[in-house]
Amino acid sequence: VSTQSTGVSKMLGSKAPPLSDVPLYDIYIANRKSSVLCVALHLDVFELIDSKGTLSAQELAKEKELSMRGADALLVALHALGLLEREKSTENIEWGSERYKLTLLSSEFLLKKKPCYFGSLVSLEFDSYITPQNLLHAIKTGTPQVYGEEDPWERHENEAEKAKAFTMGMQSISVRPAIEVPKVYDFSKHKCMLDVGGGSGIFCISFLESNPHLYAVLLDIKPVCEVASECFKKYSLESRTKCVSGNFFKIPFPKDFSDSVSVDLVFFSQIAHDWPAEKNLQLFKKAYDILPTGGVILINEKLLTNDRSGPVANAMVSLDMLYWTEGYQYTAAKLFDLVTKVGFKNPQTKTHYGYWSIVWATK
Repeated sequence: VSTQSTGVSKMLGSKAPPLSDVPLYDIYIANRKSSVLCVALHLDVFELIDSKGTLSAQELAKEKELSMRGADALLVALHALGLLEREKSTENIEWGSERYKLTLLSSEFLLKKKPCYFGSLVSLEFDSYITPQNLLHAIKTGTPQVYGEEDPWERHENEAEKAKAFTMGMQSISVRPAIEVPKVYDFSKHKCMLDVGGGSGIFCISFLESNPHLYAVLLDIKPVCEVASECFKKYSLESRTKCVSGNFFKIPFPKDFSDSVSVDLVFFSQIAHDWPAEKNLQLFKKAYDILPTGGVILINEKLLTNDRSGPVANAMVSLDMLYWTEGYQYTAAKLFDLVTKVGFKNPQTKTHYGYWSIVWATK
């Protein structure tokens, strides 16, 4: 082994970094992970494997009219990510002939027939991916860029298909939190909830199923209310739910389900992070004004730690908000400040699932 210094080592000398650059490389390469998952969903790769049991790159290339090199690279990447399992064989397998099957993770979350299907969220990336160029523009301007300079919520009001796709994307990420919230918050004292910007109604459905005495009013724009109404019908909850169409900044918050059932809980999930503090103060004040004494505001969000040092995933979502909305990810402390400013008392918080937490306070 040569003991002579190479040109590179001479160049670095004693200034060679004492640490590895691997963490930086992992950050650099990370966007390929979401891209390959998005493409796999677009091509229905997981559905195809589910229907066949196993799949090779050769079969995928033929079935989807892909290049052999591309099909192989796609399956190798999905396998490396833990989304596919490669069948073991003692034979000398020809390149591209390896057979892949679904893992438990992909079979539970990446098949459309499963209740916790995650693909609707990921698929939003196909047409609305955050590139370095549009992220830079969003950072410079501080304005949403997902539809150019157009307001995303006005676009959804005018284009029902985009509104519905977005709604199903939000349902993808909300199923598990919707199941978990009733495990950490007691709904027994409430009669009726108002779900502001309630999307598909997944939280209403979960809360009502676990609390048979509870009623729900959902407030959202018309195309989204159409989705929610269908979901309520699917779960046979039409008699205990009601949808109200409108822009929640422009119309009064509904305060009654019926003459005998009034709202005593106002719920916001992934609404606060869409807006700056001053607009959330407007929404929280509207909630305060319709609630009776003892009524509760309940907020579900992916919160940052109070020093805003993480979690990493929630810090990254602030970039999503920069690209999509006027808002950012909040801390529990900041939400405490906002709800108390409009009159609520005794704010509390609890983490319930993954990156999710709830904040609640009482009138």
